Amino acid sequence: MKLTLRIPRPTRSLMGLAALALAATTWAQTNPTPQALPYTQDFSSLAHSSTVYPAGWQGWAIGGNPGASYKTTGPTTDRVLEASGDAAGTSGNVYNYNGKIGFLNSGSLDLTVGLALNTTGFSSVQVVYDIATIRNPHNGGANTRINEVSLQYRVGNSGGWTTISGQEYQNNTTTQTNSGNTDPQNQQTKTVTLPNACDNQAEVQVRWASRQVSGSGSRPSFSVDNLNVSGSGLDNTSVSFATGSSVVSEGAGSTNLTVTISSFSTTQATTVDVAIGIGDPGRVGNYTTQTVTFPGNDGTPQNVHVTITADRLYDGGATVI
Repeated sequence: MKLTLRIPRPTRSLMGLAALALAATTWAQTNPTPQALPYTQDFSSLAHSSTVYPAGWQGWAIGGNPGASYKTTGPTTDRVLEASGDAAGTSGNVYNYNGKIGFLNSGSLDLTVGLALNTTGFSSVQVVYDIATIRNPHNGGANTRINEVSLQYRVGNSGGWTTISGQEYQNNTTTQTNSGNTDPQNQQTKTVTLPNACDNQAEVQVRWASRQVSGSGSRPSFSVDNLNVSGSGLDNTSVSFATGSSVVSEGAGSTNLTVTISSFSTTQATTVDVAIGIGDPGRVGNYTTQTVTFPGNDGTPQNVHVTITADRLYDGGATVI
């Protein structure tokens, strides 16, 4: 007597002994370690006196002489994180702005801050962040500079960058240059969905670059805060039985069918339904569909218990396939 249990390719309708898997499913610069999704960072644990970038972050120079266009090359060199930055600072640096990090360009330095991400298993990756001005020397006289910041990305850690349009930020015309002031001026929240090229990648780098829009004189500085990077789980989870068959004694036998999972979501649970395909449920302990759940980021195999029921005929052992 043979009872055949089978798993077709995962589908959204249960047919046969189906398994339905529902998963939410070179340069002279340092490349930071990519951070797994979902990722958040509000810099609350970064002391104002610290000169150490949080994991995944790096400040860079992307060239000299800031201009009217965004640079899409580089970076060229690393920049240290300058501690205790405030609105009074006038040197071109990447600054620790007390719960935020940012940068101030000079006439010979075009600077940026960057973040490395690991988007493996995710699509439609969304980057939400707060962008603000810290130093704003605009006074309507000698200093009338308006600069603009945009998010750029690249896949991997080499090659050119792409500027994402539609999320530009510019400083306003309110002066803020007083010592000790790290208040975010004209803070705005931006939500950016990265292009499909950034889906399911071992490394995606993003950076905040700037360009000069109008005016002259001293330049404003900008800060980034309250990062939240997330995405949709890829629905490419696959499931299978760990073994092809199991033989048990009729009337006294039971067995565990081990269900395994691969390419599972790192954040959301995956549910697998196991149902009879070929054979009489009455011969399998009146088997009914069983459900096993794999927690997010957990591929530990799960068992489905099957009992073989005796009938009036002697069949010997029963094979569950």
